[in-house]
Amino acid sequence: MKLGTVVGGAGVSTTIETTFLPQFIMFDAAAPTSIRINVLGDGVIWDVTAAALPGLRTMRMLSQVTATEHVLPVANGLVKGKNVQITIVNSAAPAFDVYGSSINNNGNVYIQGLTQNVLASSGIFIDKFAYLFLPSMAAADIMNIMYNDGLVQQTDRFELPGLLQLTQGINGAGIYAVDNFNGKIRTVQFTPVAAQLVFKVRFSAVGDVSQSF
Repeated sequence: MKLGTVVGGAGVSTTIETTFLPQFIMFDAAAPTSIRINVLGDGVIWDVTAAALPGLRTMRMLSQVTATEHVLPVANGLVKGKNVQITIVNSAAPAFDVYGSSINNNGNVYIQGLTQNVLASSGIFIDKFAYLFLPSMAAADIMNIMYNDGLVQQTDRFELPGLLQLTQGINGAGIYAVDNFNGKIRTVQFTPVAAQLVFKVRFSAVGDVSQSF
């Protein structure tokens, strides 16, 4: 169903308010400058910039209807009885419509999209994630993936699009991402040469987003 319309104009912000959270947020437009979804009383479940969307809009997708289509999973089903604010900052002149769709009832898990700043040479450990998108990953950056079965694998960015073919049909140059929807990965250690933003998708409990897994 249609949730509302984002007003046209680069830099123009629109907030759409609903009394439920659909399983998917959908629209067909150039990547917005930012998307923020706040479930009042529970917390912010999406807070990302345009840099996140090339990876997150193709996450686990087999194909796309158009090159600018966005299908963003935000819950595991329809979450009822919540006051929700969807704030989108447009990046272009045209207005566009935003839709909400669900294929499961009684959602009890949020699928959060979050931004994390990683400092140069930090060797940060990232855990409790379902998907990790690193749009600025450089060839010299170091990534070690630690699996639950004890395997530790140093992984070059060249390998990431190839590994993504196991779980999604859309990948390629610039889609540097780690899929952990099956929960096989315990943690990722990432040591970038230069500071950069990474985008993390994780599961959290409806009613308390601090309970993440």
